[in-house]
Amino acid sequence: MCRLCISSIKTALYSAPVVHVDETGVRASGETTWLHNVSTEMYTYQHVSEKRGQDGMREGDFLQHYKGIVIHDGWRPYWKFQFEAHGLCYAHILRELQGVIDCRLYKGYWQGLIYQGQQNNTIEYSDKRKRKRNIARRLADRLNEYSEDFCRFFWDFRVPFDNNQAERDVRHVKVKIKVSGCFRSLEGAKEFAKINSVLSTARKHGIAVIDTIMATLAQASCISWALASE
Repeated sequence: MCRLCISSIKTALYSAPVVHVDETGVRASGETTWLHNVSTEMYTYQHVSEKRGQDGMREGDFLQHYKGIVIHDGWRPYWKFQFEAHGLCYAHILRELQGVIDCRLYKGYWQGLIYQGQQNNTIEYSDKRKRKRNIARRLADRLNEYSEDFCRFFWDFRVPFDNNQAERDVRHVKVKIKVSGCFRSLEGAKEFAKINSVLSTARKHGIAVIDTIMATLAQASCISWALASE
């Protein structure tokens, strides 16, 4: 019955003009695996793969077929799919900007300590290593390179300011991992993702979890009812 519900959820997500995507690591059978999330305000689809990148995303059999706008955090594998457009999460940028501000506030203090340390010892070191661009420069370069995708929410009002929807939808998984530590098997993790997809979607439609479980046991799909009522 979960398969019927998952199929209904994916069908609804295909017709959504905008979806949110994210991924998070989960331990299964002693190894790091990845839970991939695709969601909207009303639907959640999650799957678990041993791979994090594009191959892992393709295992969910969704992103390679989706043709709408995808909101994400800028991770490079997402750019390899042929979507209508990309929308980038501004909440990440605000956090990085705050990091730049914090670094500058303490920069003088730490530079003073480093200078004092250099004066108090005679250890020689090489500065021939390639210097990385500082975080402010990297941020500015990224904003410039993807300016259209960062600013898409200005003119396309379907596109939200951030990717909080996806982050909220994977939070339950992170809490579960903090409590239980891991999944005992990869198959168990995959089944959990299916069940969580159905229960999350049911909650978004105002359907009680117990009703969803009972409907599943009775071979009826609450998700299909929700779709039929829309």
